[in-house]
Amino acid sequence: AHSLAVTIAAGGWVVIVIVLVICLVGMLIVSPIGIFFANDSNSPDAVSPSAAVAQLNGELAERLAQLQEDGTDDQVEIQGQPPSWSDVLAVFAAKTAGAEDGVDVAVLDPQRVELLRTVFWDMTKITTATETVEIPASEGTPDSTKEVLTITITARTPDDMRVFYSFTAWQNEALDELLASSDLLTALA
Repeated sequence: AHSLAVTIAAGGWVVIVIVLVICLVGMLIVSPIGIFFANDSNSPDAVSPSAAVAQLNGELAERLAQLQEDGTDDQVEIQGQPPSWSDVLAVFAAKTAGAEDGVDVAVLDPQRVELLRTVFWDMTKITTATETVEIPASEGTPDSTKEVLTITITARTPDDMRVFYSFTAWQNEALDELLASSDLLTALA
């Protein structure tokens, strides 16, 4: 303590402040808030959050198209929508970086994109139902029926995911902070 006080008095306080700032930035990057720093980075296989979101949106569109193509339905109705990407990114960051064996979310490499994919599909429930609809006769047209496929997309909320993933108190706190910054997360997506 005495040598630290002498060092600070001798002008070493600048070095100490720089070291503290570097440590603080490092702690932020490896925390769930590190998602705000995510970009293509120097890693050759890393992607930006917007590229990962585009990839997962493409997978959702493919899944919906496949459901529509699989049937012999006369009409398809899609109801609901997936969760907002700001919610998905917040849950992903709190779950991934806040876990006991967590990893930082500042770089979205293939492993982390797979973790993001898991969170997205855990938050996105898709169900289908087929119904036969009777069409009454009218103006010389006989009675008929048509098959209607209803695809329902149900989004789970961040609060649902707290329970689903059994978040710790620290993960819940991180999720609250990230959700409060949802405008910034929306900009990432």
